[in-house]
Amino acid sequence: MTDLTTIYGNTIKSGVVIAVAAVIDPLLGINNVSPALLEEGVAALKKGLNANEYPEAIIVAENLAIASAVVIPGIRACGYAVESEISIPGYEPNLPTISGLENITGLVSEGDIIILDAKKGVAYIDPDLNTVIEYQQAELKRQEKGRIFITSEHLPARTQKGETILVYARVKDNNTVDLALDNGADGLFVDIRDIAKLDLDYIKRVLVAGLGKPIIFAVDTDATELVLAAAELAGPGQVTIMFDNEKFDDRFEEIEPALCEIDMNADSADVNISILSKSFDFDIEKLPIHCSVALEVFNAESVQDHVREFIKKIARERDPIHANFVLGNALGALPVMVKAGVRCITVDPNDIQKAKYMIREIGMEEID
Repeated sequence: MTDLTTIYGNTIKSGVVIAVAAVIDPLLGINNVSPALLEEGVAALKKGLNANEYPEAIIVAENLAIASAVVIPGIRACGYAVESEISIPGYEPNLPTISGLENITGLVSEGDIIILDAKKGVAYIDPDLNTVIEYQQAELKRQEKGRIFITSEHLPARTQKGETILVYARVKDNNTVDLALDNGADGLFVDIRDIAKLDLDYIKRVLVAGLGKPIIFAVDTDATELVLAAAELAGPGQVTIMFDNEKFDDRFEEIEPALCEIDMNADSADVNISILSKSFDFDIEKLPIHCSVALEVFNAESVQDHVREFIKKIARERDPIHANFVLGNALGALPVMVKAGVRCITVDPNDIQKAKYMIREIGMEEID
């Protein structure tokens, strides 16, 4: 493309970004993204860059559901440009977004630069150098006026030795979901085991509210609708559905057709299936390496040795961060668990900030 093309649409999330386009094919997904961009992503991963240092791209797709679910390894999405005006109920993207951009997937060529001016609802495809410089200068001025500082409760907690401990929140309704996210939960542990029939509206609300964070659903009923909702609204690998160890085989058989349906649909996000146990006596080796497990711990001090041995077993094949220990409000056990090797815990929403404070204090006694 040699001339500037201007397309007008509707602003969903205001902001201005300038980046190379990544056009997402509804059937092929990221497999149709330009090899040059994919190579940039691989190079960023090999360098060990932080996510905020990854090369940026504006995701161009048919609709917002596809665009927001896309993950290109080593590439950071900085905006969404989509053709369809259909929105995701209850979901507001956190990146500059314009919908209703007619035929943008056909007009953009891989490697094209896009100026996405979501303040005005306009996308400029393949702009000239002067237009790019003008927008870059305007954006620098805007950033100088409106810098954002993230408070400590929303950052992952590290011990004095630099060990990162993820803190999930155990939630059961809309109010505790909001409380957990406001208090800086690193992930959500959605306990719906006491519900005879799944509330699909609540599940969708959790998926939208927790976009970008890992979400565990603890379920004790047929989870077919949950699997399909997660595949539609969540990011790849974002959701893990856990069944009680003793019922795992029966529950897995119920949802297997839905999992096969997801595998055949290139636009659906992968959903992890795993085990929730109240004891250490289960076969972890039957689970894929990338899957998390969760254990409910009622008396941490009495099972400290079991925890340490279990973490050693986990560490042979997977990161200990994939073992989530559900403590509830038993925060007194937290230092014992962390010193035993635990790297992921679940607490009550009201205790998230206190738990992160306690984690940051671990090892302080050794510093004189």
